Amino acid sequence: IATSLCGLGQTAPNPVLTTIKYFRDEYESHIKDHWCKAGVCLDLCSFHIIEQLCTGCGACRRACPANAIIGEKKKPHRIIQEACVHCRSCYDTCKFNSVKVLPAGFEGDPLELVEIPAGAGKGKGGAE
Repeated sequence: IATSLCGLGQTAPNPVLTTIKYFRDEYESHIKDHWCKAGVCLDLCSFHIIEQLCTGCGACRRACPANAIIGEKKKPHRIIQEACVHCRSCYDTCKFNSVKVLPAGFEGDPLELVEIPAGAGKGKGGAE
C-alpha cells in the first residue's frame, strides 16, 4: 500500500533512515542516555577535566569566557559546572586531551565513563 503519491513524500524519510542505519549508537545515546558523546548538542553534555591527565598549564582557564575553570599553575584544574556555559572552549583548547565530554548533569567520578590511555598520567610521559 502506497503511503504517498508524491515522490518527495516517498523519499523524505531516506536521509533519516540512512543516518539511523549508520549512526544508530549516536541516536540511542541521545534518546536513551540524553548524552551527546560528540559534545555538539550542548544541552546534552557537560565538560569535565580529568585530573590524572591535566598538566595545569592553564590554557583551558584562559580560554573560558565564563571564568568557570579554577586551578593553580602546574596543578590539575576543575570546571565549576554551575558556571560553565558549555561553549567547548576548554575542550577545543586542551592540548593534553584532559577535557572530556560527559552527560549533562553528570556528578559522579568521571573515571566511571572515561578510560585513561596506558602511559598517561603523572610520571609516565603524561601530566607532570
